[in-house]
Amino acid sequence: MRFLFDNEAKLTCVNLCSFDIDALDPAFAPGTGTPEVGGLTSMQGLEIIRGCRGLNLVGTDLVEVSPPYDTTGMLHLFLRIQFQLVFDTASSKLL
Repeated sequence: MRFLFDNEAKLTCVNLCSFDIDALDPAFAPGTGTPEVGGLTSMQGLEIIRGCRGLNLVGTDLVEVSPPYDTTGMLHLFLRIQFQLVFDTASSKLL
């Protein structure tokens, strides 16, 4: 969490959503080089990411991804969700 001053010199809180793919069980997201057995399900991971809605997000990232291990394309889903969060935040500021 970082604090910035906006144009009216008010303190504004901005957030970055960083998700480590190692938190997911490899059965749901095999695209990691260091799998954690007994990790989160894909639904639980998506709930965490979607829980960031409404925050003043300035960016997101998905770390510990190894595309050669992602034979199912599951990580693409998480990237889409994270992009949607940032897009929703940015578009709501334009309205």
